[in-house]
Amino acid sequence: MPLLDGAGTETCIVYHPNDKLAEIIAQAWSSSEYRDRLLKDTANAFKQAGIFVEDPIVVTEADFKSQKFDKDKHKVFVLPDAPSEKHFDKSAIQGNLIDTARVKMAFTCCGI
Repeated sequence: MPLLDGAGTETCIVYHPNDKLAEIIAQAWSSSEYRDRLLKDTANAFKQAGIFVEDPIVVTEADFKSQKFDKDKHKVFVLPDAPSEKHFDKSAIQGNLIDTARVKMAFTCCGI
């Protein structure tokens, strides 16, 4: 896992499913504009959602796997990859995206 503690040791933090964070994930999956804003300006996106975390950053699963992050500088959240449209019709499961987000955040390292 490419999350480093103060000693440079790789670590992983697992977040428990949270309804507000699941809503953020579902919105990011549904809107590329929101997703881009979430990735570029996490603190403001979280603030607008009523979540107050000091120095948060959201990264994609691919970025989390390919880069290293210092957990002492940022609170790292990983945006789980969206469900594949090959397997799911997102328009038909819109109400279930939040449930899907809860599941994916539970098994994604540092998943929001």
